[in-house]
Amino acid sequence: MTSDLGPQTLRPLTLHRAEVGGPRSALPLANRRLRAYSQSRVFVCGDKGEHLTHDEAKSSYVVIRHNVRTYESAGVVEVVKGRQNAESALKNFESSQSSADRHEGWRYFLEKTTLKAGTDPAEATVLRQTELETRESKATQDSGGSTSGSGFSR
Repeated sequence: MTSDLGPQTLRPLTLHRAEVGGPRSALPLANRRLRAYSQSRVFVCGDKGEHLTHDEAKSSYVVIRHNVRTYESAGVVEVVKGRQNAESALKNFESSQSSADRHEGWRYFLEKTTLKAGTDPAEATVLRQTELETRESKATQDSGGSTSGSGFSR
């Protein structure tokens, strides 16, 4: 009679408890971590249904004009707050661009920045160029100062 209530009966009960989410189950811990992660990120719903993080909605972006054929940069054309506003400004620049200008290779792209929205484009261009040069010089110092071209040996 005691052989019917042996360890075989207890084992399925233990597995069932873990599946349901007992006090030490891994599933509720993962859910708590996910909940904590999702609560730390605030999402703002855009007009097209896409979700932007709080950071994307509050960050500043620069719209930069450059030539894809000559690699020439015309600099910053606008500093905008929020990713949606930046994408809208980018589309406005692209739609107002002449076909001849586009054929010559001029394009626009977005870049996240620390500059304040509404900064004068000429000033923003100078500040961006200074930041790029500082970042580049730091990268060459960190890599040991070797600027031997492409890095390929013959």
